[in-house]
Amino acid sequence: MDLAQDTIRFMGHIITKDGIRVDPDKIKAIDTYPVPKNLEQLRRFLGKVNYLARYMPSLTKVLHPLHNLVKKDTPFVWSESQEAAFQCIKQLVATSPMLSYYDPKKELTVENDASEYGLGSTLLQEGKPIAFASRTLSQSERNYAQIEKELLAVVFGLQKFHHYTYGRKVTVVTDHKPLVAISSKPLHRAPRRLQALLLKTQTYDYDMMHMPGTQIPISDALSRAPTKDEEAQPLEQVCNLSLIDVPDHRLNEIRGATQKDETLKCLMDTISNGWPEDKNQVHACVLPYFPFRDELTMQDVANGWSFLTV
Repeated sequence: MDLAQDTIRFMGHIITKDGIRVDPDKIKAIDTYPVPKNLEQLRRFLGKVNYLARYMPSLTKVLHPLHNLVKKDTPFVWSESQEAAFQCIKQLVATSPMLSYYDPKKELTVENDASEYGLGSTLLQEGKPIAFASRTLSQSERNYAQIEKELLAVVFGLQKFHHYTYGRKVTVVTDHKPLVAISSKPLHRAPRRLQALLLKTQTYDYDMMHMPGTQIPISDALSRAPTKDEEAQPLEQVCNLSLIDVPDHRLNEIRGATQKDETLKCLMDTISNGWPEDKNQVHACVLPYFPFRDELTMQDVANGWSFLTV
C-alpha cells in the first residue's frame, strides 16, 4: 500500500492535490470506441461519455445529433452529423479541464441560463469550475415565458448543487435582468406564475446578480445543448433538522424564551394534560395549533426545563 501520494486513481477519476481530472484509461476507452452500428452500441457509448459529463461544459452541445437517434420510433441512420458529433465528443473528452475542489471557506457562485429547450448551471469558486450540469426542458416547460425559464434555471442550479449551496451564502448569476428585481421583492408581490418557483428558492440564502450572457458562456452553452434527461429529479430532505448539532447556549436561550412566552406556556400545559377531542374546548390562545397537535412535542421535561419541538 502506498501512502501520502500526490495522485491517486479512483473510479475513473484522477484525484490530485490541485483538483480532479479524467482517468487517461477512460479517455483511451472512448477514443478507441468504434463507430456504433446499432442503438445498443450507441447507448453504451453515451453512457461512457455521460459518466464524464461533469468535466465538459460544452459536451451536450454536440450530443444533440446522437440523442436524436435514441428517440422512440426513430430509425438508426448514421449520417455525417452523427459522425461529426462522434469525433467531436472524443476530442472534448481528450481535452477536458481539471475541476477544482470545493472549499467551504471561499465564496460560492452558481451561474444559470435557460434557452428555448434546456437549462444550464455551473458551480464556481474564484472563477474556477467545480461542476457543470444541464437538463432538457419538458414539453410543457418549453411553453413557459422566458422569465419563467430563467427562474427555473436558478431553481435547477440551486437544487442540483444542493449539497454545496444549502446552509451557506451563495451568489446566483443570471443573464435575465428583470429577474433580479423580481427576486428582491416580497414573495406575495411577485407575479403569480413565478411565486411557486420563488418559493422553492426560499430554502437557500442567496444574492442574485445580473451578468450578460456573453460573460457566462459556459452556462449559456449548457442550456443550449442540455442533456437528454427531461425529468427534474425531486430533491428529498429527510430528518434534516434532527442532524443539526445545536449548541448548549442556544438551547438555553430557547428554553428561557419559551418559559417567558405566555402562549407557549399555555400550549405546553395543553400538551402535558392532553388535547381535548373537541376544539371548542381548547383555550383560544392555542386554538391555531389544534390542527397540528399531533406534530407537537416537548423536550427536557425530566430536567424541569421544557421547550416545544415540531
